[in-house]
Amino acid sequence: MAAGIPASPSEVPSELTLRVGERKIILLTSAGSVGYVWQLRVTGDTQTIEASTGPEHARRPDAPPGGSLQQALFVTAVAPGKSAIHLDLLRFGHAPPRESHQITVTVIP
Repeated sequence: MAAGIPASPSEVPSELTLRVGERKIILLTSAGSVGYVWQLRVTGDTQTIEASTGPEHARRPDAPPGGSLQQALFVTAVAPGKSAIHLDLLRFGHAPPRESHQITVTVIP
């Protein structure tokens, strides 16, 4: 997917199976220029993965200011087990979330 093109909510998987040490990048909807941010919470066996959200790539030095950067979820499998990632695309002071996802992650040796 090209940078700057928002991900379709249907492209976010509901399940992932990863091997210990494997890293997965999942593109997310980008709406930072209109005040939305991704909130992430891990439940279950939380020691099985490391998860974070942020820009897929850094802004190019020659890019014009403003606009949303392509957002992504970064997941690294750390230890065997099962956990869940809960994602909400929120705008401060506005409810409910614009988008929500739950991803069940199974990590195998």
